[in-house]
Amino acid sequence: WNLNRIAVLEESPLHLLNKSVPGVTVPWVYCGMLFSSFCWHTEDNYLPSINYLHKGAPKVWYAAPAQHAKALERTMKAHMPLLFQMEPDLMQKLVTMLDPSTLIAAGVNVCRAVQREGSFIVTFPRGYHCGFNAGYNVAEAVNLAYDEWFPYGRQCVKRYREMKRLSLFPHEWLLLRIAEQRQKKYIELGKEEEFGKSAENKILLSEIRTMFDEEDRLRKKLKKAGVYTEMVMGSGKNDAKGNPSPGSKRTTSSLSSSSSSSSMTTATTSSLDPECKQCLLCKQHCYLSYMTCFCSGQEKVVCLHHIRYLCACKPSNKALFIRPIKRDFMNANLAETRG
Repeated sequence: WNLNRIAVLEESPLHLLNKSVPGVTVPWVYCGMLFSSFCWHTEDNYLPSINYLHKGAPKVWYAAPAQHAKALERTMKAHMPLLFQMEPDLMQKLVTMLDPSTLIAAGVNVCRAVQREGSFIVTFPRGYHCGFNAGYNVAEAVNLAYDEWFPYGRQCVKRYREMKRLSLFPHEWLLLRIAEQRQKKYIELGKEEEFGKSAENKILLSEIRTMFDEEDRLRKKLKKAGVYTEMVMGSGKNDAKGNPSPGSKRTTSSLSSSSSSSSMTTATTSSLDPECKQCLLCKQHCYLSYMTCFCSGQEKVVCLHHIRYLCACKPSNKALFIRPIKRDFMNANLAETRG
C-alpha cells in the first residue's frame, strides 16, 4: 500500500516502463480546500488508480462504472452540445462537471463515497469519477495496472486514435513485454505448458491474439490497396529517422496473412521503452508497423488505419515498415484462445 511502490511492483505491468511518468507511476500530492473539486474524467489510458487521504477534511467522490461510461458521455454531450462541438475531447480536459442527479435521471449508475483521513479510494479501468473536498486536506494518488486492465487499455488507444491524442506509452509493446516476462518465469520453473492455463495469462494471450488478428487484417487491406513493398524497421535500409534512405533497395514480399497470427514471440521486444514514430493523422504510436513513401523529403508516416492520408503518389511508391517480431512462440497457448 506504499503509493511510491504500488505502480512499479513486479506484478504491475507499469514497472516495465523505462521512464517514470509523474502522476502515473510516481505519485502526486493534492492539497484541497473547501469545495475545491475535480471534474468528471477517466484516468490516462483508462488505468485504475488509488488515492490515499493523509490528513484533513473528507473528500466526497462520485463514480460511474465502465459499463455506463458511454451513457455518461452521451448525457454530458446532450446537456452541453455547443461545448462538445467546439472541443470534441472535452471530457479529457477535466474541466466539465454535471450534477450526479442529472446523470442518474438519465439512467447512469452513479455511486457516492466519502473518503476520510487514513483511507483509500480505488477507481477501476474506464470508471468516470469526480468529487470535491469538504475542507483543507492533503491526499496522494497514483495509477496502477493489472492483467484485467489490458482490454480497457486497448479500447482507450482506439478512443485516443479518434481524438488524435497520444497514448502515454505503446500499448502493444507493454502487452508483449509483460507476456515475455511472465513466460520466462514459467520456463525457468519448468512449467512452460502451464503458462496458458492460468486465468490471468489467458487474458494476456487473448489480447495478443486480438492484437495480431487486427494487425494482419490491416496488412491484408494494405496489400489490396496495392502496397507490396515491405521493409523491416532498423534493417539498415532506412535512415536514422526510420525513413527510406536515398537509393535504398526496395524489396517486395507478400504481406503477412492471417495464418501468421497463430504464433508469436516476444523475444525480440526491447527491454526499454521503444522509440516509436507517430501517425501523421491520429498521433498514435506506430509500434508494430507504419507506412511511408519514397517521395523526396518525405518524413511523415501513417499507421495502417490511415493509409489513405499519407501521399497522393502511386501505391508502388509506398512501403510498409514492420517491427521484427517473430511470431513462432506460444503456438499452442494462442491456439487455446480461439477455443
